[in-house]
Amino acid sequence: FVMPGNDDPWSVDAVLDGAAHLRNCDDRVVRVGEHEMISCSFANRTPWDSPRELDEDGLYDRIKRLAEQVEDPASAIFNLHVPPYDTGLDRAIEVDPETFTHVYVKGQPHEIPVGSKAVRQIVEEYQPLLSLHGHIHESRGEARIGRTLALNTGSEYNSGRIHGAVIALARDRVTSHQFVVG
Repeated sequence: FVMPGNDDPWSVDAVLDGAAHLRNCDDRVVRVGEHEMISCSFANRTPWDSPRELDEDGLYDRIKRLAEQVEDPASAIFNLHVPPYDTGLDRAIEVDPETFTHVYVKGQPHEIPVGSKAVRQIVEEYQPLLSLHGHIHESRGEARIGRTLALNTGSEYNSGRIHGAVIALARDRVTSHQFVVG
């Protein structure tokens, strides 16, 4: 299962849709074993104005439309590109939107939460078994939102390293997870 990210051009969708050995799961409900998974490639607004960005209300509505199609949210996987706001999975250095430079406070880069409040609200409302995130490359980690395990694998795509997670699921719980780099 593969989906684009917020800064991928729209032409990527046709390539993914036409690929023989993977499935574009963006903007639909798919089955992963006995679990339903929803996926959303969109992010909340960034200073870079990338192609797949929405304001928080639009992002909430888009994800909610998918979540409403899930038969059993308690055993579902929510694969949402942007991480939930203020979970530690969304820490990034603040960027000045006028100059696109890092903001410093007392000589240090100023880290702030930049995730989505809409994603956090959806996860809090539906309490899926697992939520998977990316987007904030420097915020690898895990967090709990109620019963939901939220993971951001981070990324070092500029170095050629792919980060991921190996996750074992039972019907009603995450039995194990381990971050991996390859």
